[in-house]
Amino acid sequence: MPRWTQTKADYILKQAPESLKTSSGKTTKEMVMAYSDLNPAMLISLLTDKEEMEDMVGVHSKWDPPGSPRIVKWLSIAEALGLYEVIDKRVEENPDETITIRLAMDKDDESKAKICERYQQKL
Repeated sequence: MPRWTQTKADYILKQAPESLKTSSGKTTKEMVMAYSDLNPAMLISLLTDKEEMEDMVGVHSKWDPPGSPRIVKWLSIAEALGLYEVIDKRVEENPDETITIRLAMDKDDESKAKICERYQQKL
């Protein structure tokens, strides 16, 4: 399945108007919507391929900004899928993001010790 494709949609990633006025009274418009406002668990439930699920969770876990409304859910799913490399990378990129640090510490005792040592050195 291609990640990018051409479209002739009239409204791309924006809200279409609720009504349109035409001289005939009838019209058809096409739109492409983003599902970013849906719960992450709902989004991944739309996928059947495990690799696609891991890719979606990995991308959101890596690129969603700190403080985004659904980052906790994405990171929790990443942890449940065992995507600790994504969580570890996010800790590197966002060293003060509490939820990411907490999840990284849950990986194993060695990870917890390393993280605790790093933050104790900051004190």
